[in-house]
Amino acid sequence: METTNDQNTVISAASSDSSSTNTVLEEEIKSKPTIKKRLRIKDEKYKQMKEEHIRLQNEVAKLKREIAITKHGSCWFLREIVKEKTGNDIIKATPELLEECKLISIKAYNVFVATHENNLLPCKRINEGGNYMETMFDKVGDDRIIKPVNSDGNMKATGYPDREIMNTAYLEVKLIQVGSEESTLRSFYMSTLDKITKSQPHILIAFTHKKGVISQEIPKIIDLYDIKVTVKIEYNTNNKSLYT
Repeated sequence: METTNDQNTVISAASSDSSSTNTVLEEEIKSKPTIKKRLRIKDEKYKQMKEEHIRLQNEVAKLKREIAITKHGSCWFLREIVKEKTGNDIIKATPELLEECKLISIKAYNVFVATHENNLLPCKRINEGGNYMETMFDKVGDDRIIKPVNSDGNMKATGYPDREIMNTAYLEVKLIQVGSEESTLRSFYMSTLDKITKSQPHILIAFTHKKGVISQEIPKIIDLYDIKVTVKIEYNTNNKSLYT
């Protein structure tokens, strides 16, 4: 009988140990999904923090570039300024496009010659001559030549650029004094870029003149893709503020 009791005690103890082991295993099994969930949440938070860190780094880099690109005296490719300020690219012009612009400019010159005695500009100030010559492009009979549409969807005459060959290229019209090609005086400038709403080539067309008389030289056609510009910060006032 004693042996039997001992055996029962051993069996009972073994059963108790087995039950305890099962309980521990059950607890571990129950806790595993919670651990996995916690790890998944940590991974998601880490991913979100990493993405936010990258976003902030990009914002800082953008702000630094905006500050740099507006620093007085700094020099940039025009295409860099346009990209930074408008999000649009200046595309390098093809030889075919440059030839087309030359032919259009010759037509504009012929319109001017046919309507102006002695090729004389009717402008009191020579600085107004470029603005006047751009109107000749409206009379060449090419419906593709328009005033660029600004970011508000309106056609705008003032500001850069002057004209557009629709969905092909932007055109800027200038005058250049005979023999002044080596001059370092400022001759190209811009302040607003809201008329640039698409990525395409930018072409400068310059008519040569001497004391307001347009010469017979073929207009100069310049692809502005590789042109650099210098930033000039300016503070100004007017006569009314000064003298009244």
